[in-house]
Amino acid sequence: MSKDRQQEKARRSREKLLEAAGKLFSEKKISDVGVREIASAAGCTTGTFYHYFKGKDALLTSLSELFDNKYEELIQDMPEEMGSF
Repeated sequence: MSKDRQQEKARRSREKLLEAAGKLFSEKKISDVGVREIASAAGCTTGTFYHYFKGKDALLTSLSELFDNKYEELIQDMPEEMGSF
């Protein structure tokens, strides 16, 4: 497998974990969702989870950063006539 393909596969695995966690956290309390459940929902192993994240707190930090970045994009794309917040 080429380096580019490996990097793309790694990116997709990490994204799947983040997406699965986001979905699970929207359905249940964060404290009720475990690493195994996140990995299973993403179609990954717990080993894959720990390859990308030190634990659930690290995953939560990554999700928070994603939300912050998306929020910034939305603010920048808002029409000026809507004003600022």
